Amino acid sequence: MKKIILLTTLLINGICYSQNQIFVSTTGNNSIGDGSISNPYSTIKYAGDQAMPGDTVFVRAGTYQNSDFGDNDIWTGEPVARLSNINGTAGNYITFIAYQNEQIVIEFDGIYGFLIQNSSYIKIQGFIFDGIADSITQQQAEDAWGLYKDTNGVIHDLEAEMGIDITDTSIIGTSINQPLSSDNTIEKPIEYNGRALVSNKSHHIEFIGNTIRNVPSAAIRAQQSDYITITKNKVYDNTFWTTQGVGAITISEATVRPSGDTYSGTKIIITENEVYQNENRLISWNPTKTFVHFEIDEGTGLFLTRNKDTYSHGEMLIANNLSYKNGASGIVCHHTNDVTIEHNTVFDNATTNHGNPGGIGVNVSDNVKILSNISYSKSNKWALGILAEPVTNLILDSNIVFNNSGSINVIRSTSSNPLTNGWREMNPLFTDENNYDFSLSNSSTAIDNASIQSGQTTDFFGNNRDTTPDIGAIEYNLIVGCSTSNGTDTKTECNSYTWIDGNTYTASNNTATFNIVGGAANSCDSLVTLDLTINSVSDITTTTSGVTISATNTGATYQWLDCDNNNAIITGETGQSYTVTINGNYAVELTENGCLDTSACVAFITVGVVENSFDDILKVYPNPTYGDFSIDLGAIYESSVVSITDISGKLIDSKTISLSQVLNLSIKGPVGIYIVSIQAGNKKAVIKLVKE
Repeated sequence: MKKIILLTTLLINGICYSQNQIFVSTTGNNSIGDGSISNPYSTIKYAGDQAMPGDTVFVRAGTYQNSDFGDNDIWTGEPVARLSNINGTAGNYITFIAYQNEQIVIEFDGIYGFLIQNSSYIKIQGFIFDGIADSITQQQAEDAWGLYKDTNGVIHDLEAEMGIDITDTSIIGTSINQPLSSDNTIEKPIEYNGRALVSNKSHHIEFIGNTIRNVPSAAIRAQQSDYITITKNKVYDNTFWTTQGVGAITISEATVRPSGDTYSGTKIIITENEVYQNENRLISWNPTKTFVHFEIDEGTGLFLTRNKDTYSHGEMLIANNLSYKNGASGIVCHHTNDVTIEHNTVFDNATTNHGNPGGIGVNVSDNVKILSNISYSKSNKWALGILAEPVTNLILDSNIVFNNSGSINVIRSTSSNPLTNGWREMNPLFTDENNYDFSLSNSSTAIDNASIQSGQTTDFFGNNRDTTPDIGAIEYNLIVGCSTSNGTDTKTECNSYTWIDGNTYTASNNTATFNIVGGAANSCDSLVTLDLTINSVSDITTTTSGVTISATNTGATYQWLDCDNNNAIITGETGQSYTVTINGNYAVELTENGCLDTSACVAFITVGVVENSFDDILKVYPNPTYGDFSIDLGAIYESSVVSITDISGKLIDSKTISLSQVLNLSIKGPVGIYIVSIQAGNKKAVIKLVKE
């Protein structure tokens, strides 16, 4: 005889529930994993494909690489995660985040670390993107400088075709014609042009608190996108080997999205990032141009480029960033309208460029405000100026510029923009710029002198600015006669916690700080450090065996629930397992680490089937019954014998029915449990039936 095992909706219909947490691990498996913490997926892309609005994809510790990492093919390389057509909703972002501050390294030698494409309402938070720039030598990059494939896949070397030596210093500053491919569409080696974190044709994308390093090309780039927030990222040692001419953080060809959007306020935001030591070490060349100009002029820290012709409405904001020791300028607004650049600190840039820009520059743009910035350039570079005209409706106010009375003017003006106002030339008096401490010393003229047009209420660290804010990215918060009080806010919460800084934390955190201006008892500032422990129920999955359902979690306390009765408690059922007696839907409520969570409901539809050789076609309904019930044999049999006994084995009824598929029967006895035996041809079934 064939024994019947429990059939659940998981097996036959699919459990219908919303999974709010999806887990990924280097030891996971996309084929047999279910995305739980105990059975995670193996790739971030696959987890993203399963995510629904409001879900969080938790990535566990480890190094995640592109599938063809280390194959020594400089022309190919897949992204570590191609997140295409993944959409949250307003107020229900899909968040990809490191689990409980674990270290997640996205190591890649392909075209992208993460590519977010045709997607919306996505957050990427807390990852380390690590490229291969540190394993490429200057010689290797120079040897590959002119390599390209044409549309037929034939490899060319532009250096040889132009008859030049890229290391010949005599060509610096000259322009030389280049041969054109047949349709100006060529392919450069991916290994030297990989980008870390890219948004393409997407909207409402947030890059928060990531570290991006050693990437051959751009660290963060948003192209043909809208509603982009790039904040609290650390970006360094990138853009060394690309010939494409990029900045470390770049907004390019912004496009109004979603279709029909009419909002004209600030939609693209770059704030509180630390961007340093990003350089172009090679001369860039563009296959769409007829010549190559042999001068390094790229490698900007924060770069807005080619947006004015594509972005019909919407404003951009660059604020509270530190941009220092980058290859070209610290901040550039290039062919981009409706931009505010305020409260940034720009220091000692132009480490590799051949030209004179070295601070904050504007190029062919309209309606740009440059307010309350500190731009400290090298002595042979200018700190603030016009890169190219026309620049219209430019507003400068309360900026400090300095190049230590260098060999060129600290300001680059034009006849159309003489730039006589809106800046003062003086040393901003940082605390220790040699060690990159850009806080203000107590005698700095930047203190209390920000523009009244500036709109920033917090600084680079997220600390509140006072009523007379300071110029630059870092607010000087010392009150005369005061010492800032330090305190710790210790919290233990379940699943998530929204702190006084307005951020919602889903993982334990002991590094977040918040400055309460005047918050101490003596009216001095109070600097609070968060010591947050986020607990959760580690596993809310269940397994089934026959008519028994069990919680997978072995470290919790349990209460079984009747899902069909508004999750009513099943009295006395507090063990790890529960044996079902009646068909229905059941779940378990688990308590662990002081947190409460509930498993998905699981359906039981074959409770009472003891033995069956009819296979799955046999149906007995209803069960429980008030007396009348039916048996569907699944086919017509010449003769069927049905006997009914009570639980003690006493025969209650017996019938022989001819040429019938559905047998309509009745139990005349009292309420209780009955055994129904069915014999038809060579098949037999024994069913436990409950009369109520």
